[in-house]
Amino acid sequence: MNRNHRYLRGAGRFLALAILLFAAGSAGPAQAGPKNLGLGLVLGEPTAVSGKVWMNSENAFDFAIGGFGYYYGRHYGGLNVHGDYLWHRYGVFGGPGEDAGRKMPLYLGLGGLFASPDVAGVRGVIGVTYLFDAPFDVFFELAPTMVVVPFAGFGIDAGLGGRFYF
Repeated sequence: MNRNHRYLRGAGRFLALAILLFAAGSAGPAQAGPKNLGLGLVLGEPTAVSGKVWMNSENAFDFAIGGFGYYYGRHYGGLNVHGDYLWHRYGVFGGPGEDAGRKMPLYLGLGGLFASPDVAGVRGVIGVTYLFDAPFDVFFELAPTMVVVPFAGFGIDAGLGGRFYF
């Protein structure tokens, strides 16, 4: 294993640990009632376990840990981890008093990704989520990605998922 692979493997472990510690230590009002940590699944690229931590009604941190990825025309069969900081905007799909206006925000975000054994990069996110009255949400997102290691390239991730809030 060359030095870059050891570095990236360590960076991936650090990113996964940072995401978990951040999620466990976050406090603040939840979007989905008094519960601000959501866990579920996302299907797409990558297919993964997904989590979201609300800081307040407009800001959140999301993450996913999956088993594969597809970047720059190549499949990666190892660990795939990403994390994003998200900004939610309400009223885009309806007025403030309407269900769509208060339950279906558009969100934008910025984050990073790691796919073993040797891919690292940055990603932007645009998506929409539907916040049910129950502690559950569904979402669809597109994430343009820029791989920076081991090569420079662009791609796009897409996912459809849902989370239960605890």
